[in-house]
Amino acid sequence: MKSLILLLALLISISAQASDTCIYSGMYNVYDVDANGKVDSNDSYIVILGLFGYSDDSIKATLSGRYVNRNRFNTYINNIKFLGYLDINGDGISDALSDGMILHRFLLGVRGDALADGLVSANSLRKTGRELEDRIVANVLNVSSLRCY
Repeated sequence: MKSLILLLALLISISAQASDTCIYSGMYNVYDVDANGKVDSNDSYIVILGLFGYSDDSIKATLSGRYVNRNRFNTYINNIKFLGYLDINGDGISDALSDGMILHRFLLGVRGDALADGLVSANSLRKTGRELEDRIVANVLNVSSLRCY
């Protein structure tokens, strides 16, 4: 069932119109989940897996061949979840199919209303693409560069 949900989540993100892929780098970035010095869609993929409840070993197995500098993903994800960094839409819940997908779309370069499309609810404090973008950017600490390609 988890595999089906993950596949659905990834298909949703691919279907969103992404114009650019963006990588944020800096001295410290709360969304650098794999601790490799940059924030990209690999990090949001790990967040989605962690929020779905995948174990550290399962997450590592899906990342074979990718540069990763962290071993305890779930500890890190739970810490930033507790601090509120993963409740991007502001509904009080850090959820893989909403907040995780919003972060994933953002890191794939999706902006504006497409960022929020289908991922916010009546309980969300942030409902527009601009509000979601502002929240993500506000959570990024000491960003020294942004590269989109």
